[in-house]
Amino acid sequence: MSDQPHYRRVLIKLSGEALCKPDGWGIDGESLQIIAREIASAAKGGAEVAVVVGGGNMIRGAELSREGHINQAVADQMGMLGTVINGLALKEALEAQEQRARKAADDSAHIFDLFLNHKTGVFRVAGIFLVM
Repeated sequence: MSDQPHYRRVLIKLSGEALCKPDGWGIDGESLQIIAREIASAAKGGAEVAVVVGGGNMIRGAELSREGHINQAVADQMGMLGTVINGLALKEALEAQEQRARKAADDSAHIFDLFLNHKTGVFRVAGIFLVM
């Protein structure tokens, strides 16, 4: 058997709902750890892994907008914040698995990147990229 991974680069689209208990909201720690272990295993096996994580476990902005409760643009912004929260949680869970991780975010979360990465030096290392 070859030491080379079957795929050199892998892109994972992770629904926010994967991070919570069935029919639940928020982040379930056990689900988060299971997902982080699987992603870290792929990366440690030699694959370059990128993860796109959603935010539907935090808020369903499209539903609020469709029902006329919140303006579509505001609902989208709220969804982006849910995505940032999930990205931060997944990054921490990966680092707990001793897998270096980097979180990239859209401009609405740029201030979070500046603050967090200034304190931790995360951008100095290569590894898993959490793309939001």
